[in-house]
Amino acid sequence: MAALVSLGGLWLGADFALALTPIPNEETQTHLFHDLDHDKDGGVSLGEYQDSHQACMRGPKCRAWLERTFHTLDVNRDGVLTLEEFLAPIREKRRKRP
Repeated sequence: MAALVSLGGLWLGADFALALTPIPNEETQTHLFHDLDHDKDGGVSLGEYQDSHQACMRGPKCRAWLERTFHTLDVNRDGVLTLEEFLAPIREKRRKRP
């Protein structure tokens, strides 16, 4: 059975929903990465990632989600996101786009 995804209350096949989802612009995401890198050392630490999401950090569910997201992106598990790690999901989504 195909996976279903709700898009604004409309249930669609996951492949169709993926095709409708816009892929973030890599240039915009690169600028975002550099904005997240507060100390300009070329990497984004968990603390920098959390600092950039302060409104969300007040809730424990959001804090846990941010940490899971960070650790998912941190492929080499060194505690620092590189630009390549940060852009990998966008590149993967672009590669898989029908």
